[in-house]
Amino acid sequence: MRILSAVLAGLIVIPFAPGYVRQASAQPSQSPTPYYVNGQPALSDPNPQDLDRTPAEKAARAAHRAALDTLYAAFDHPWSAMCALEQRIGLVKALNVYYGERLRFARKGGWLRPDEWKGTAFDWKTIEDIRIERLTRVSFANRYFVMNELEPRVIELVTDVVRGQPSRQHFCDEEFTPWTTGIEGYRQRDRESTRANALARLKSRSARSCEPAIVRRGMATDVSEYYQVRVEQQTNLLEWGTPGLRRARDLWSTEADRTIEDLTRTMLREGYLSLDDVRKGARPLVASLFDGVVGAARCPEQSAKAK
Repeated sequence: MRILSAVLAGLIVIPFAPGYVRQASAQPSQSPTPYYVNGQPALSDPNPQDLDRTPAEKAARAAHRAALDTLYAAFDHPWSAMCALEQRIGLVKALNVYYGERLRFARKGGWLRPDEWKGTAFDWKTIEDIRIERLTRVSFANRYFVMNELEPRVIELVTDVVRGQPSRQHFCDEEFTPWTTGIEGYRQRDRESTRANALARLKSRSARSCEPAIVRRGMATDVSEYYQVRVEQQTNLLEWGTPGLRRARDLWSTEADRTIEDLTRTMLREGYLSLDDVRKGARPLVASLFDGVVGAARCPEQSAKAK
């Protein structure tokens, strides 16, 4: 009876232990926002830090980058173009290069000392590698390649990546767009509504005026919302790697987007808008688009702070 009481007491206490509470309250990790170069999203940091510690690390990092770039280049075509023989041959070659290098380098230290190599060039489970795996599964499902086209040394690894993924019966019988889902209609409405709101505010006569202050704050809010939605949608598309990157650029490079950018540049230069008015998640995009443009604040009241 005494033992049973001790067990029950332990079960009651455990949920209140500090470690248990921290683990239960931990928030799921979110996808990082994309990097931006001149306002365009990029898959990886254009100015990465030099983290090479040894010659072996430097060689592995260079091989990792080259393998990623090779496969990204093979995917840098519309999905319908992947049906062409030239593109399919290029894809198979790129898959052999990427997964061959992954076998050559990922095993060194990865199995014996996984914590030490986490986040280094020996770790082939970065965000970009996860994108490559997703593109591999999509390509296999649409039979842009089949297993017997790959080199024997990489077949087992690629088989593990695509395991459970159904494959179509015919080669390239239809164009595949991975983002054609029910939610795409909502995203399109978000794009259209935030564009319309931002354009209406930026074109209004009262936008370039300090009075009434509530109107200028409304302009800042709608412009910030536009760039926030733009970042969120581009982040979602970049999960598809190069095809998603291409679509992200196309969707947000319309005439309306260019007009909003021109008007935003004017507002920033004349001091009616500041980076503080832009939501934190969208600031990298705005800073990339308008680097060095921000002028002195024109209106005396405190700028509307972004959430």
